[in-house]
Amino acid sequence: MNISNFTSKIEELLSNIDDNDNVLFVDLVSFTSNNVITIESDDVFKNGVNELVKRYCDQSKDKPRKIYLRHGLESDPIIVNGEWIFKYIHQLVNLNEVLQEDELYFISGNWSIVEVYNNWHRDNLPNTSKINVEGIFELQRLYAPKLMDHENKWKKIVKLDYVTEYKIQHKEKYFLTLNRSPKDHRMDLYRVLDNNNLIEKGFCSWNEINERYTYFGSLTDEQMNKLPIHLDMEEGRYNSANEYIYNVTMPQAFSFMPDKEYDVIPNYFAEYFNNSYFSVVTETKFGIPKSDYNHCTNIINDINCMGTGYYDINTNKTNCMVCNYELNTPNWMNYYIESFITEKTWRNMLNMHPTIWLGTPYTTNILKHFGFKTFNTVWDESYDQITHPKERFYAVINLIKQLCDKTHDEWLELQEKLLPILKHNQNIMLEIDKTMTTTQENYLKYGE
Repeated sequence: MNISNFTSKIEELLSNIDDNDNVLFVDLVSFTSNNVITIESDDVFKNGVNELVKRYCDQSKDKPRKIYLRHGLESDPIIVNGEWIFKYIHQLVNLNEVLQEDELYFISGNWSIVEVYNNWHRDNLPNTSKINVEGIFELQRLYAPKLMDHENKWKKIVKLDYVTEYKIQHKEKYFLTLNRSPKDHRMDLYRVLDNNNLIEKGFCSWNEINERYTYFGSLTDEQMNKLPIHLDMEEGRYNSANEYIYNVTMPQAFSFMPDKEYDVIPNYFAEYFNNSYFSVVTETKFGIPKSDYNHCTNIINDINCMGTGYYDINTNKTNCMVCNYELNTPNWMNYYIESFITEKTWRNMLNMHPTIWLGTPYTTNILKHFGFKTFNTVWDESYDQITHPKERFYAVINLIKQLCDKTHDEWLELQEKLLPILKHNQNIMLEIDKTMTTTQENYLKYGE
């Protein structure tokens, strides 16, 4: 892929610059060959970002500049030629004599990106000024009513339907867990809940199937044959769960709203929220990078292990979480911290549904940092402070078991305690008028 392939994109971005504020917005994914940024991604700088920034600087030499390099919808580390993206952003200053570090902004969906960058900068460019880095909760806009700006077919801004009353009562099911994309930790949840006969106690979906191998084990033939399990999908009408979910249950996520005639987006999740005690939110990320380096290559009794490696920052080693075999660790992993919150969390906050998170560690910390309340006064949330993925996973499983062992009358008491927390969180969601971000100024140090 060479720069000529992205010439039209460069021209488009330059033409969109407002002469008054002179801000350049660059979605980095638009300079990749397959419109996806993954670890060991395309060299987006060689593909056109370097040329774009050069031309921008040439035409704005006497003006204040701001360049936003954005990857806000995802939290994956961007590694180019084995190096963190920060190296290439700093090189933009060397390539353009009028450009200063404080005119550059890197925006990521990783709310720990400030710490990642600070650690990298300390070890690699300690004598240079810092660029600006921000972790943005971009998907908050899907369930924060004041951030809604989607127009329907009639060019009218649509509103959101959400649960307005939390009913303290016996409920049909204990928990709710919705799983579309077959991430490994989601399939591990299915495997272990099935092994413990807990699936029938919840409203559950695993809409898509992946390989049988998961982070911490593998699915049996019988478990594979039970999949997919649909709940939040109307079968037969759509080709995939992805098409149904984003067309019907969450059209505000992509570009389906202009086809809709309604003024209020229906709440297809309300019946599940109203009839279950808590959610197990399986966030997109679990603190393990998706990379070829951490696929276990160990052979046990002539069978490939197929496990996944976990890098322990304390030992500086990567070991398979199934067989403990030590794997090679690339240098970029020394700075890896990934923290991600998606619309799944914000949907629960708006709809007043108690939540257990199966995601990256310290989710509860960052939510409290921004004024939300979590559920540590009602049940044990120490699982969220566990950094090792396998230990954190089984701590969540133990909590699910404990909550499913409670009687319905015991849950009446728990709901009384949950009610003020849920109302508090919904009120915050209703008042959010600007997407929350982590910056150098407000960043909560990881683990505090």
